[in-house]
Amino acid sequence: KAATAEVPQIVSVTAEHQDEVKKKVGRPPKKTVKPEVNPECADAEATPTVRKRPRSETPKKERGAPSVKQRFGAQSEATHKVPAMKPETKPISSYSEIEIPSTEDQLRDMVLARSCPYMGVQLRKGGKWSASWYEKDGQRVAYFHPARYTTAEMTEQEADVEALRDAIRCRLANAGTLGTLSLNPDKYAKEAGTVAGVSWKKTLRCWVTQRKFGGKWLWCKDFKPDDFSKEAVQAAREKAITYCREQEALLHSHHTSAVVDCLEAAKDVMGVS
Repeated sequence: KAATAEVPQIVSVTAEHQDEVKKKVGRPPKKTVKPEVNPECADAEATPTVRKRPRSETPKKERGAPSVKQRFGAQSEATHKVPAMKPETKPISSYSEIEIPSTEDQLRDMVLARSCPYMGVQLRKGGKWSASWYEKDGQRVAYFHPARYTTAEMTEQEADVEALRDAIRCRLANAGTLGTLSLNPDKYAKEAGTVAGVSWKKTLRCWVTQRKFGGKWLWCKDFKPDDFSKEAVQAAREKAITYCREQEALLHSHHTSAVVDCLEAAKDVMGVS
């Protein structure tokens, strides 16, 4: 018999082998902890190495959420039942005899303008005036409706003035101060606008009239408002405009008369009647 040489078997890498290679290269398998069994007793049950909480036989939906007593104890439940203490309401101080710095005409102007320059006093919805101030337990507010002051002999405007007067008294009695809101005369002057010869000076906070004729400034004069309210700024502006127009009219009449005199003199020289 002819001797046959042993041919080495060629092993082909199939898909199964590739899976095995991937498994070996990838993440190592998790180690499972097997329960320890007592070798002396073959019938003994496996005892877990990790203590586990026993599961309840009652379904989770039927058990419901734990109560406050179960979660935090009886002491926490007692603290949750204590109601919140509300601060005691303090009586409003008497303010009927308190004098205010505003006059009757000023109060009437405030009612017509539907605003009050004093801090803490303002007109609310429904046409009622309110006075607000702060105390230790928070802000306090008192309302004064003109309907409570209306009588057969009193008009609606007079009742509104009385309600505003009591609101200012209430604010002064309880807050102790009656400060005014910050006024901005520069803003009021900008809203009013300027005219030829009249301008607002921020540094002086007043209206200034001046016109330039023949290289010279004429009619330089200041018109300061009585206060920094919007009405006072507008009133000073009207006075400045009136003064400027009067000076322009005088200048125009002076030039007109001078021209007429020159014409009359020329006619006399030329002998023209």
